[in-house]
Amino acid sequence: MDRFIASKPAPRRAPPTSSHSVIVASRSMEQQVFNLRSRGVLVTATEVRHCANPHLVGQALEKELRLPPHQLRVTRHHPEAFFVLFDIPSHRDLAISLGRLNVDGSTFLLQAWRESDHAMHQVYNLHVRVCIERMPMQMWSREGAQEVLGNHVLVDRLDSRTYA
Repeated sequence: MDRFIASKPAPRRAPPTSSHSVIVASRSMEQQVFNLRSRGVLVTATEVRHCANPHLVGQALEKELRLPPHQLRVTRHHPEAFFVLFDIPSHRDLAISLGRLNVDGSTFLLQAWRESDHAMHQVYNLHVRVCIERMPMQMWSREGAQEVLGNHVLVDRLDSRTYA
């Protein structure tokens, strides 16, 4: 009679401590860069403390440029900056020509979006869902899965729909 002995898988070799990826621009990425270059504006505060929000920045731009509200979108870019995406490139050019914008008593600089301002080396965490088949029942816990997958993986949770 064959006997099945539950055992822990052999330890994996440690992956390299760091790795690098080179991303080749696709046609859709180049189109997005073109759209950002031709329609994007970075709005940066000259003061550290201000009470502006995307809604107030949008209203100030609409008033200064005499634009309807549906032709621009404002999002928070950093704590001290905002990003504005105009629907029409000529509206972006008008905003850049203003140079400065007063929002609720605070002064903001208007600059064209440039790709070189945002180029940086960045670390991206990769979140994945892993399906492990035929894992022994006694290993079916967060700690057991952590032991099976190794030290370089952080097990967040086990799916509630799991079964043996």
